[in-house]
Amino acid sequence: MWEEYSKYYSKSPEEIVRAYMKNLDKRKALLILANVAVIVVMISALLNSDEAGISFYIMFIFCILAVLGFSTVFRTKSDNEFARLQDILNKDCDPVKYQAVIELLMKKDRYQRGKMKITLEYAMADYYRNKPAEALKRIAGVAFKSPKNVSWVRKYNIEVLCRHAVGDFKGRDECVEKLEHFRLSYKAGTMNRQIMDNFMMELHVAFKPLDQWGTTEKAFVEQRIVLADNRLTRMRWQLRQAEYELLYGDREKAEHMLHDLEGAPAVPSIQAWMGRLQKIKERERADDRRVL
Repeated sequence: MWEEYSKYYSKSPEEIVRAYMKNLDKRKALLILANVAVIVVMISALLNSDEAGISFYIMFIFCILAVLGFSTVFRTKSDNEFARLQDILNKDCDPVKYQAVIELLMKKDRYQRGKMKITLEYAMADYYRNKPAEALKRIAGVAFKSPKNVSWVRKYNIEVLCRHAVGDFKGRDECVEKLEHFRLSYKAGTMNRQIMDNFMMELHVAFKPLDQWGTTEKAFVEQRIVLADNRLTRMRWQLRQAEYELLYGDREKAEHMLHDLEGAPAVPSIQAWMGRLQKIKERERADDRRVL
């Protein structure tokens, strides 16, 4: 079971960004110190060698690899720290606060190096604020130089959810095809391929009409509920299961599931979904009374 709330829950957007930037500055300082140390070692090796022998070239290559290694570690840690901010959405279910954090980070990004990625995160918050049309407008101009950039997956993920939400099923299916292309670009058996396999199965179950569900879809949803590592993901799959049970399965089970979710923190899109299911439940009860 995951922690109830993220480490950002009790902090304001300003406090979150200050802590984030402080950690980023620390990592930058460490990167600079590490690279300076490598340069000092390389210069020392050059000054202390009578001639540029093979040992010097080995040292030179080692120093270059060290600099590249330090830079890779810095980027990885920075990307992970940025990704952890998504806990504001996933664990705290607070898209408004998440957008406030993103806006502050936009202002800190003086050279707009991360503008595209930050825009995607803002759009994701739009989606969970139940504003999919605004999210689609926001990501319309988002693009990346390399067609292999994994951020394309993030963009298509947001786009496919939003197009489904606004009823643009043709556009949704086109996005699914693009994501399938990414899936097939990864070698079978690799971690990236496994991640994309699971992701594409999630989309299949999320978009497949409920009256066409079989044992595979039902088992998959139950598994996703158990494996969910945050509140938002778990609620999404619980509502999908509740909707199926309400319409085609065990209505009493669906009502228990909806009752358990009442009062829990939820993003506006989840709240709207729960509202729709409550109306279906009330309509089904009214139909039962008329039959009696």
